[in-house]
Amino acid sequence: MKVLLVGQPNVGKSSLLNALTGAKVIISNYPGTTVDVSTGEAVIGGRKFTFIDTPGVYSLTPSSEEEKVTDGIILEGDYDFVIQVIDATALERGLIITLQLAELGVPMIVALNFWEEAEKRGILINRDMLERILGVPVVNINPVKRNLKELVERLDEAKPSRYTFSYDDHIEIAIAEVMKRLKYEGKLSRRVLRSNSSKVTP
Repeated sequence: MKVLLVGQPNVGKSSLLNALTGAKVIISNYPGTTVDVSTGEAVIGGRKFTFIDTPGVYSLTPSSEEEKVTDGIILEGDYDFVIQVIDATALERGLIITLQLAELGVPMIVALNFWEEAEKRGILINRDMLERILGVPVVNINPVKRNLKELVERLDEAKPSRYTFSYDDHIEIAIAEVMKRLKYEGKLSRRVLRSNSSKVTP
């Protein structure tokens, strides 16, 4: 199983990778760039997992080299699912990426890090409600304390979000027209259409 770790900078992806793999991590440049990508392996429940820590990004609409690398890795589709790590003290900011992954139909698990700190600040997250809305597993993690029990137990539950998106009729019509002209109908074509849909005029 190949799993991508995705999230914004400083949300604890590297700590999660180390906790999952026992710090047996290989760091290398993504081909054609100077951007580091970390990879580690672990056997969980008798199965071998390869975890790939993608560069931290603020969204999947690339404007930096790091974002281009992460966006490219996701669009390549060479993985089984994504674990999106979110800083629970800044949930709204992290959900930007969650919704972008949902729109792509990417199987995923949402992992809330720093949830203890969020509770100390009086930030209470209704995980059950969030899970119902998104339609994907939402778990608490603490990589520093190796508290990953819930995440590990729910690795088999990763799935695409059922959160639905809709566009104005003129945009839907324009997308349908462009799709007719595209011979390739994979993730890439859908992502290109979505990222540029706001630029389409009737």
